[in-house]
Amino acid sequence: MQQKQKVLIALIVASVVILGGFFLFKDKISDTTPKNGVTTVEIVSKVDIDYHQGWMEQKLTDVDKIAGFILELERNNPDASFILRTIVGQLEENINMNDLSDEIVDTFNQEIENFDLVSKKVYRLDSFDAIEVRYTQESATDDNKVYENLIIIIPTKNQTFYLTFRSDESDFDKIQEDIEKISKDFVGQIKSIK
Repeated sequence: MQQKQKVLIALIVASVVILGGFFLFKDKISDTTPKNGVTTVEIVSKVDIDYHQGWMEQKLTDVDKIAGFILELERNNPDASFILRTIVGQLEENINMNDLSDEIVDTFNQEIENFDLVSKKVYRLDSFDAIEVRYTQESATDDNKVYENLIIIIPTKNQTFYLTFRSDESDFDKIQEDIEKISKDFVGQIKSIK
């Protein structure tokens, strides 16, 4: 009887240690484990992104907030804009990111006037699955003006984020460093509230 109790106690202690280790290190485990589904993040309604000089935060209107805007930045020299928008809602389990990227491009193609796809990709942005869609759009009002747009879409279980960068096509390379900095800073913030 005493031998069975010792074995049972050893099994319970081992289970507690294994489960405790999992909960203590689950963030590190999940960061290195390939995802079959999407990450769960608490609902985000405000961010404090560190951006380069030259960018100015724009005041959001009530209409912007209803549309899910969290942050809007603009800059001069070169002229560029950044909008962080979100849609709150549950995503289906085990979503296929490649299929989702195809659906997004199809939707953009139908809904955005003068949409011309440059590239799309599915990739890992830190610990998140992300979709990047780059496209150009000829202005409907300015003669021969072409804008380049980059949208980074980060779906999480409860909320999807849209990081949209826009500039004249000829100036887009000049904001590439800003795009990387703003994107990494944003992902670092949402990673800390998982």
